[in-house]
Amino acid sequence: MTRNALRIACAVAFPLLSSGAALAAVPEGLKLTSGPVRTDPAGAFVSVGVANTTTTIFGQIVVTCTFTGGGQTLGTSSTTLFSVVGGTTGNDQVRLIGATSATAATCEITSAQ
Repeated sequence: MTRNALRIACAVAFPLLSSGAALAAVPEGLKLTSGPVRTDPAGAFVSVGVANTTTTIFGQIVVTCTFTGGGQTLGTSSTTLFSVVGGTTGNDQVRLIGATSATAATCEITSAQ
């Protein structure tokens, strides 16, 4: 790829990524809840639940959590909730191996289909 072609490709790609155009929106009617961060000798984990208040069945809902501790980001991990039927709540844990010093986690639904 020539230098000029690379500049054009970057000029097209970066605005799309920064605007979030490549990311799918989370459907209305999904509500995420998360519990406290807990640690054990293997790392940190947080329990998450996604309530589906719609009549739709979601085959996969991905929840991603960023774990922090001591003023720094320790890492990110995800879980996939499968077949969350309308009117029910899917539950699981998001675990980050090795993050024994985690004190907080910020979680979000990153995709739902």
